[in-house]
Amino acid sequence: MRQGFNWASSEKAGEWYNFMKTLVPDIADSGVDYFYDPYIEWGLKEPIKKVTEIRKRNGVTATSRVNILAAEADLYMAEIDNKIIVKIGPKMDLVNLLPPNVQVATSGQDYAVWKRK
Repeated sequence: MRQGFNWASSEKAGEWYNFMKTLVPDIADSGVDYFYDPYIEWGLKEPIKKVTEIRKRNGVTATSRVNILAAEADLYMAEIDNKIIVKIGPKMDLVNLLPPNVQVATSGQDYAVWKRK
């Protein structure tokens, strides 16, 4: 069985990685051969935090109603509970997909979230 962990990341991530270090034996016992968390390494912490806050603020859950607006190779876009619209993918030509009563809540490389005004 192989087990791996990006220990150098603990220096910049702080408490979370230090806590995870204490769980390594349990993680290995559960059959996990390798663990890598791009959440910190790829700079995704703040964007994920923003999207999570928007999700909570709008009451979006696993049982929320999803209306798919586009599903293409370079664009996935969906309206969730008539509250927010989520876009994933590099395509930026969205004129016919966005209603006039929304504003950007957050955005970044290849994603955006709009909320109702």
